[in-house]
Amino acid sequence: MRTFVLATLVVALVGCATTKGPPGVINADGPLPVKSTVPESIAVKFVASAKTAAAAPHAGAVAEQNSLMMFESGTTLVYANCSDFFATAGQTQTKLMVWKDAIGLLGTLAAGVIALDGDSSTGNLDRLAVISLGSSAALSGIDIYTQRFLFGAENVDAVRELTLNALSAHAAKVRELPPKSYQAASRHLFDNQALCFPARIAMLAREAIKNGDVVAYTSGAQPLAVLDATNDRLVFQDIGDQLGLAGPISVQQAAGYYWLTVLGASPSDQTTYIQPMLNDVPSKNNAFKDSKTELKDPVPHRNFIRERLARLSPQGTKTLTDAISAKQAKALHAAGVVPAPAAEIESARVKVEVR
Repeated sequence: MRTFVLATLVVALVGCATTKGPPGVINADGPLPVKSTVPESIAVKFVASAKTAAAAPHAGAVAEQNSLMMFESGTTLVYANCSDFFATAGQTQTKLMVWKDAIGLLGTLAAGVIALDGDSSTGNLDRLAVISLGSSAALSGIDIYTQRFLFGAENVDAVRELTLNALSAHAAKVRELPPKSYQAASRHLFDNQALCFPARIAMLAREAIKNGDVVAYTSGAQPLAVLDATNDRLVFQDIGDQLGLAGPISVQQAAGYYWLTVLGASPSDQTTYIQPMLNDVPSKNNAFKDSKTELKDPVPHRNFIRERLARLSPQGTKTLTDAISAKQAKALHAAGVVPAPAAEIESARVKVEVR
């Protein structure tokens, strides 16, 4: 009888191992130490990149490159840890569901056997009370765990996809304004790893149930409305596919093409601003020749891109014009003409919400 009670209590608490969430990758002391000694380990590579970034000068091209490498390694490690966490949570949840059914069945059978015995002595009544208490406590514990952390067997995959999408959305938004120092990369990693904490997972899941998709945006910027964002993402994806990109075209790239094909740009603007914005477009489909100082004639897929950009929502179009303005303002700031725009401040945080 004591064994039954102990087993039910253990089952009720077994899910607690996953309530802590995945291991973090960074804290106030810097990157967390790793046990692995395998050179190919993601964790080992992250620690190495963080040390390189911390030792680099506080400004300049080298600092920016090292900081971006640290951020990329860190977000990859966060993604891997989060994925492993969900795999463990899913396995735990499956076991809990099996035990939940087994406890209910065994508790009922045990109580029935004692009742059939016909002995109404104090000992048997105590045994019935213990069985009832133990099984109820175990079942309630399992229910509390599954309801609190949304890891039911029927929805663990959906919550996993939602959370990993949030991590990817956050990382993608940061890449639009990459960190320029070790400190900036660290701040972004703190925000990124927090998305896979159980309390934040539960919040994301509740927002998803209420609202819709995950959207990332820079502090102070307004995310697109749901319908407009869906339409604009399709436009960006179509252009990305046409240009042979690995995914949708970025905001910077789309802004460059909008400037080039819709607004019209002077030769000076083309080489000073637009060419760097399109630098990552494959050479075959790039608007510029290999010299990077002269436009191709005709610009590859010009009409297709122009037609797709015309389908953007008003907010999507404004996003592109704002990006163009920010590009011009940044250049003026570098020349000492105007203050840096708010969107270019290094400490700007990237937030993730569901809309």
